[in-house]
Amino acid sequence: MSSQNAKLLKAQDHLNNALEELKQNNFKEAEKLAKRAQKIAPNSAAPINIMGLIYRQQNKLPQAEAQFQKSIKKEPNNIETLRNLGATLVLQTKSKQAIEFFEKALNLKPDLPDVSAILINQYTKTGAIDKANALINSLEKSTNMPPETYNVMGQNKLTQNDTKAAIGFFKKALDQDINYHQAWSNLSGAFYKDGNISEALKTGAAAITLSPDTHLYKVYFTTYCDGVTTNNGFDQRLFDAVGICLSSPYIAKQTFFHIWRDLLKNAPIFQDFNKLLDIKTYDEHIAYIEEHLNKQSFIDAVTHPFLLLGLKEMLLIDNDLEHSLTLLRRFFLLANANGDINENLKPLLYALAMQSYNNEHVFYYDSKEETALEALKRKIENEALEDSLLCDALHIYGAYAPLMSLQNAKDLAEQAQNTQNPQLAEILMFQVADPLLERSLAASIPKHGTLEVKESSKNQKIYEENPYPRWKTTTILFEGASSDMNLDMIQNEINIPKNAENADILIAGCGTGQHAIHVALHAPQSKVLAIDYTLSSLAYAQRKTLELGIKNINYMQADILELNTLEQKFSHIECSGVIHHIKDDKKAIQILRDLLTDDGTLKIGVYSKTAREHNALVTQKYLQDEGYEPTEQGIRAARHHLQSLSANHPARNIASGKDFFALSTARFHIFDLDEKSYTPQDIQKIAAELGMKLVNFELNNEQSIIFNQLREEHPNFDDYEIIESIEKQHPTIFAGMYNFTLQKNKSL
Repeated sequence: MSSQNAKLLKAQDHLNNALEELKQNNFKEAEKLAKRAQKIAPNSAAPINIMGLIYRQQNKLPQAEAQFQKSIKKEPNNIETLRNLGATLVLQTKSKQAIEFFEKALNLKPDLPDVSAILINQYTKTGAIDKANALINSLEKSTNMPPETYNVMGQNKLTQNDTKAAIGFFKKALDQDINYHQAWSNLSGAFYKDGNISEALKTGAAAITLSPDTHLYKVYFTTYCDGVTTNNGFDQRLFDAVGICLSSPYIAKQTFFHIWRDLLKNAPIFQDFNKLLDIKTYDEHIAYIEEHLNKQSFIDAVTHPFLLLGLKEMLLIDNDLEHSLTLLRRFFLLANANGDINENLKPLLYALAMQSYNNEHVFYYDSKEETALEALKRKIENEALEDSLLCDALHIYGAYAPLMSLQNAKDLAEQAQNTQNPQLAEILMFQVADPLLERSLAASIPKHGTLEVKESSKNQKIYEENPYPRWKTTTILFEGASSDMNLDMIQNEINIPKNAENADILIAGCGTGQHAIHVALHAPQSKVLAIDYTLSSLAYAQRKTLELGIKNINYMQADILELNTLEQKFSHIECSGVIHHIKDDKKAIQILRDLLTDDGTLKIGVYSKTAREHNALVTQKYLQDEGYEPTEQGIRAARHHLQSLSANHPARNIASGKDFFALSTARFHIFDLDEKSYTPQDIQKIAAELGMKLVNFELNNEQSIIFNQLREEHPNFDDYEIIESIEKQHPTIFAGMYNFTLQKNKSL
């Protein structure tokens, strides 16, 4: 062997060892070995290429780029180095430069599926759609491509709204690898974009169950599930996916309610529990429970995380479930008097207490329960109970009334810090410690205007006592998610106009801050000012904002009618669920319009007159005639009465919407006779009077499908006419609200 060959072998040995060190992230040793190889073989490009890899793995991208450029000068046609340089340029978002080197690699060797995939991706990002499509067309002739390439081809077609082609490519990727979770996720996005919600759910569930730690899959899934019901019986994978989402942080759990409820009613494991839903009397309820207490299938059902998490994390929007839970609650209360709570049922009791916290203790109870509850209250306040007994007592009391109503609430909060009982600590945190923190935060929230008590503020007291919604988590997209090609679907759901992404945003009527936080998280470069009249809601919002570490929101107590003195302009304003409760609604909208910058946008949510006339107004008049009062007990009693009416009674129609199932919203929903409601023509008139143009009506899945059908049938109709036509066919379809966005005309 010649000395030169021996040197080259020695150099290669160093390079091999350098790569092994690099795999272990031993960067210093890897660099030392690469430099030894370079010294031995100064004319070789290989050591320089290795140095580039070392720098890139340390995220020293400019240094890595320089090394790869140096290596290519020595070996211009080295495909591996061309790949490395292209990939490094992509990481620096230098797509156009990256394309040059990937194209060169592909010209040298056309059969490079991974390079083709990256090129398709980069062409798409840079708007070179024709080049991307041409490359895809050439690749379609191949019969043996890796799943990653098919996946990228599908992503490209998805960005072009060619959902049929995208679905085909994602399916080809899965034919190659059935466990390729990214392709499952992308396939679900394609189905959703194509309007096939059922398949979007199934394929989205597959992605989550295959990769339960991938947060973005769960973010997408919340979009597919929101407000959707499933009538396809039981699906184990869907069941598992919903369970994973309910146990995951930074996911808005309420979006899963309807699917959770449907799965609960159809899952074999809950067969024994579901029989409770058909039992209407308390005595029969008790008899059934006592009969099944030692039956394993019943125990498995009442302790199953799917059930318990649903009760803890969501607001239940189901009268049958509510009825069954009120009977269970009564059972626990009366059983406690004898100190006889079965251990098998305690997890269910705990979840029930958390559910009652979520709904602001809206469940009805009678005089017998009230007497027993008072006795339990005295026991908690006057007796030194050991942790286990105290925990049971607090869960029962917390299922009926706020723990803050206890005289020793502050002492209990201190006790919670030292307990070894996690359930005791958690319920005291939610129902006592957090409200106490909110009281301290309330003092630091700035005020604007006089905040005089007006006639329109007569409903403030119940909101001050019951900040709603009492939400725990919201959906958060983490840094880096924006690179995902399906993110546009999520952004479309958020509906933040482009003009507001790096500007000032006003949330007028923010309540407990969930939506304001949602906006702030998805427009991180913006500054959000969130105002509300109710101080307790603002304090709740402030606590959650601090908890999440969000820096771009400020809160302020203010009346919308006094914002005309606010010396600030906003690119975007959102006001949902507020205007229809303001006596001078036109003045309020005018004030908000005047706070907009030129071309600023105003998103408003108001009641539909058609929907309210079919539901709320009928019920409100009925309850007024029956003599019910809008007090806390009056709200509970009125709801209980409505639930007892026959299904075809016109006043009962209201007992199905979300607002019916929480104390503060039920008050407006079934008692507010002074509310306003609107028609599409009213909205059109408002826009014209303000010199604003309609940007869009925000539609859910069901509304969107009907809207698009009518658009095809009546191409000459404007959006207002289509919304009116939808309501003629489906009078209650906008029972939630009209949500629409207007844009300011800068010439005015």
